[in-house]
Amino acid sequence: RTIINEEYHGVKLQGPTFVKNALAWGTTAESAGMPMEWILAIIVVIIIVVAAAYFGLRKKS
Repeated sequence: RTIINEEYHGVKLQGPTFVKNALAWGTTAESAGMPMEWILAIIVVIIIVVAAAYFGLRKKS
């Protein structure tokens, strides 16, 4: 990808369109790799597993 390319993945890289796209790319935040629901679900599963292990070991001793 260089400035010589006129188009990159269907996006024009010349003239006013280039300026508009450059500003849009610079001002938009990138999305996270994983959705927040997945992260929360993983945390809940970890807490449940730790609690089950804790109570399981507590009853044996």
